[in-house]
Parts: sequence; C-alpha cells; structure tokens
Amino acid sequence: MSSCSKCGKCHSFCPLYRYFLDERHAPRGKVHLLEGYRAKGVGDDDFIETVVWACLQCGACEHLCPSKTEVAEAIRRERSEMGAPYVLREILSRLSHMGKSNTSISRILKGLAVGSGIVSRLFKVTPWGLPEVPRSSFLEEISAQSPLRGKGSTLFFVGCCQNYLFPEIPMKAKRLFGDSLFVPPGQTCCGLPAWSSGLTDLARDLVKKNLDSLSQMEDSPILTLCSSCAYTIKNVWPRLFDEGSSLWRRAVAVSRNLVSMGEFLVKKGPRNAPNVRGVSLHIPCHERHGGETSGLDLKGMARELNWAIEETVDACCGQGGGFASRFSSVSAGIFEGALARLRQSGPKETIVVTNCSGCLLQWKMGTRDKDGYKVCHPIELL
Repeated sequence: MSSCSKCGKCHSFCPLYRYFLDERHAPRGKVHLLEGYRAKGVGDDDFIETVVWACLQCGACEHLCPSKTEVAEAIRRERSEMGAPYVLREILSRLSHMGKSNTSISRILKGLAVGSGIVSRLFKVTPWGLPEVPRSSFLEEISAQSPLRGKGSTLFFVGCCQNYLFPEIPMKAKRLFGDSLFVPPGQTCCGLPAWSSGLTDLARDLVKKNLDSLSQMEDSPILTLCSSCAYTIKNVWPRLFDEGSSLWRRAVAVSRNLVSMGEFLVKKGPRNAPNVRGVSLHIPCHERHGGETSGLDLKGMARELNWAIEETVDACCGQGGGFASRFSSVSAGIFEGALARLRQSGPKETIVVTNCSGCLLQWKMGTRDKDGYKVCHPIELL
C-alpha cells in the first residue's frame, strides 16, 4: 500500500466516499488507517473492522488509481485475517453443491417468504431481501430434461445467482442456442463472493472444481451471461494459484477461452431480433473496472442490436455481494443514487438492462414497488 501517493483522486469515484463524504471510507483513508493499525496498533478493533468490511470491492480504486495502489487487495487480506462471519462462510461453502438438489443452497431458500425473519437475517443480499425463489434451480431443471449429453461447441458457465434466483436467463440461452451450448456437469460458483470476503482457500477450492468441469472439452470457447463471473474467470482465477503451476496454467487457459457475451449474442443470436425501444442501460462495476478488454461491452451490444438507448447509468448499484448484509441502509442509499441518475434524464417508464446478476438482483428488488420499471438481462430482449 506504500505506493499510494495520497493524491485523493479516489474521492471522485469511490461509491462509499461519495455516500459518506468521510475520509475514513475513501480508499486513501483506508490506506492510512490500515497502515497505522498494522504498524503501530492505532485504532479501535471494532472501528477497523467496520472500515475493512465497508467496501464494495467494485474495483474502481485499483482500476482508476494513478499509482495503481492495490487497496481492494489489502482489504481482502485484512478480511482474511479477521475471518468472515460464520453464516457467510456456511452459505458460500454450500455453493460448491450447485448441481445437487439434495445438498444445494436452493433447498434452504425454497419456500422462504421474502419478508421472513430468516431471510432478513441470513440471506439479506439486498436491502429489500430476496425475490421469490424458484422451486428448482437451472441445473436441476436442465438435468431433469436431459442428462447433459450432446456436447456442443461452446461451454456454458451458469454462475450461482442465475442458477438459483434467475434460472429463466440460462434457460432462455438454452432455448435460443440449443445443443450448441454444452452445460458441463460439476460446475459451481465462480468464487467471487468467497474471494471478496477474504475466504481465499474456499475460493480456490471452488475454482478447482470449475477447472475440472470446464476442462472436459479443452480449448472450447466458454460463455457466461454474468459480467461478474466473466470478470472473475479472467482476472481472479489465475491469481489464486502459484504462477507456473499446473493449476495456474489451466486457469490461464480457461480465462483465455472466455468469449465476449456481447459478441456471442450479436453474432449467434436470432437474426430477426426485435428492435427494442425505451431501454436504459446500467453498466456494472466489474465491466467498467477491469471487465471486457475486447469484444462488445453492454453499450456496444445494445448499439449492434439497434436498441433505442434513452439513458446509460455508469454508477455502482450498491449490491456488492454480501455488502448489504452488514450495511443495508448504505447499500440502499447508493442504489438510490444510481436510480436518481436514471430519473434525471430517463423516462418514467423504461426497461433497465444490466448484464451482472448481482446488479440485476439489486435493480429488481430496488424498483419492485415503483411503477414504470422493468428490469431484465440482455438475453431476455432477444
């Protein structure tokens, strides 16, 4: 963290600083506090714990910092030292069983009312709770329909949020592309929630399972419909292993096989896709800060599909994985800031389109009691 020049540029793009207007919640302030705490024992333990966990891990500080100070990495190290909450560890560990109905997290979520106390305490991944949980996950449904045979030319990585909460999104992909998409058995969570929480060993175990799953067809292109999963596969998976090791080489190979969702949907999607009007785009943090380096991003995809774009929201939605569990009101406040940008110039009735599953969840829950908003994934408009 010594590379930080203390210039303060991070004040302009950190969602937490813009919300609190407090130096302690800016990346520069966190650098000062953590350096003092580790070197001199300066700071109350409870206060430092709040500083460490009050971070969305959006990547803005590392992407836009002139000195390339790895503040988010320092936060993850501190989280690892402190240890993640027990409930969070339990939930994330269960994500390794995504395809098994008798042990999967979907068994826990099924039937729980959105407003129940259990959901509010244990599964509050947005300030407004969870949407109604489908009776079956995507992987359970697709396994019931076929035993995942008929290997296609492109591997389909689903991701836990779409698998459990929005199975209609990957199911739409299977309807559109059929057997050209092969869903490899054994896949699990991409590991981003565990990695962001400082649970590096758990993240590494999840990635090992995914590498075994995706290595069933070597050198095949890999598609995921979640920009955060794509970010993790490209930028995080290789970092979890020693450079030069066999697992590192496999992670690098898989990351290179990842195909751009935008290019895939534009080039291989239906030729008679309807022209869509009244669309407002929300660009996820993981796409803006270290996402697509080639191919079509969400804006480019929308242009290629001739969608009539009325507003583009380049602002954090405040979801941040487990951030809302600890900082529910802050998460809601950051979301209201993004929603205010949409309201400033966007129409009252609009289709909000985003390609991150976490952002999709935040927007759906944050606008569910507000008239005039429809929130969807890009593939749902094809």
